[in-house]
Amino acid sequence: MTTQLEHLEAKAQDIGQLIGNAIPEDVGFVLTLANFGEGGFITYVSNQNRDDTIHMLREMIGVLTGHREKKVYPFEEEPE
Repeated sequence: MTTQLEHLEAKAQDIGQLIGNAIPEDVGFVLTLANFGEGGFITYVSNQNRDDTIHMLREMIGVLTGHREKKVYPFEEEPE
């Protein structure tokens, strides 16, 4: 029997394949899917290595919280 998380992970992989096939090879992406509510969970897929994905998400958090202007890849070094 497939758990909700396994189902969500499979869907994320399917969507990630579609995104990966639709964009140029030199464009990175991260897709996150979450189950809302108590006991919820999150999964993600990306076409980048883990460090680049983390860096991209930090940049995005900065933009969303108003602490940084929008940046484009390649990423700047983290401020000290």
